[in-house]
Amino acid sequence: MLWAVDPTVSGSVLVRPRQLDGAHPVGFDDPVTDELVLDPKDPSTPGGWRDYPGYTQLRAPGCYGYQVDTAAGQASSSSVRWGRPSPNNPLDQ
Repeated sequence: MLWAVDPTVSGSVLVRPRQLDGAHPVGFDDPVTDELVLDPKDPSTPGGWRDYPGYTQLRAPGCYGYQVDTAAGQASSSSVRWGRPSPNNPLDQ
């Protein structure tokens, strides 16, 4: 996964994953961490964007989300579906 931070974001960005249809642990990179801090002091690409390559470690099929918070308090989330449909997720019924 490639995380990209807009040049207008001046503070740190905190990314936290979780399984939305279960309780399996989710982690980033190796060694595994349970959250990812994208530092604004890291070098940027032309145009001011900062790129952070990495990967998410999933332990079971399901629906996963990322909560992304900035120092300004903005938050958003998205979901990623991996594997077979989950009997616990009403969207898969």
